[in-house]
Amino acid sequence: MCNDKEKTMRNQILFILSTLALLMHPLSLSAQNQVVTIPDVNLRAVIEDSLDKASGATITRAEMATLTRIDARDANINNLAGLEYATGLTHLDLGGEWGEGGYINSNDISNLSPLSGLTSLTTLRLAGNSISDVSPLSNLTRLTFLDIQHNSISNVSPLSNLTRLTSLDLERNSISDASPLSNLTRLTKLDISQNSISDLSHLSGLTHLIHLSLWGNSISDVSPLSNLTRLTSLELHINNI
Repeated sequence: MCNDKEKTMRNQILFILSTLALLMHPLSLSAQNQVVTIPDVNLRAVIEDSLDKASGATITRAEMATLTRIDARDANINNLAGLEYATGLTHLDLGGEWGEGGYINSNDISNLSPLSGLTSLTTLRLAGNSISDVSPLSNLTRLTFLDIQHNSISNVSPLSNLTRLTSLDLERNSISDASPLSNLTRLTKLDISQNSISDLSHLSGLTHLIHLSLWGNSISDVSPLSNLTRLTSLELHINNI
């Protein structure tokens, strides 16, 4: 049985915990109602449209968290600040469009830091921007589709954690080392054409691949592909074979 001293101490602890809970509750509500600053006027316009809000209307963190999909292809966006509060996003498209003369994208994004906490994302399109650092994507482990073609990426090591990926497009970057992709064993589609890849040994275990594009690299030995028996589409032109 507890003595009076123990009972008093227990009651004091319960009182302190209850008081802290009451104090924290309004702080939590205050954070949800905090206004989000979105410096890029074009990103703000896309978000206002997605939330069905008037131009210039206040946008709160709670409202940002309700967003599940943003389509902002070729929207002249340069800065993603503020998007970090869209924690419910599953689909985000910041890519461009194919047009006369090639790939066209008025978005010019280089800093992906605001995306680092958007861990609900399953689909992400970033094609045709000015991205060189993909490390902010390393925690987005729910991604199944990632398109980052037509950028300036040389290091794909941060993508090695994204083991749920089934489709990955890295066309026209500056990649010479494909070894970090060896972990992505669920891939069914991989495009690493127009890079500087010569060693395919790291792709030999990607046995679920159906579509593989490797054209425009520096490949001379294709023997590592012999195990990829599910392939129905393979592009190898403009190499050293």
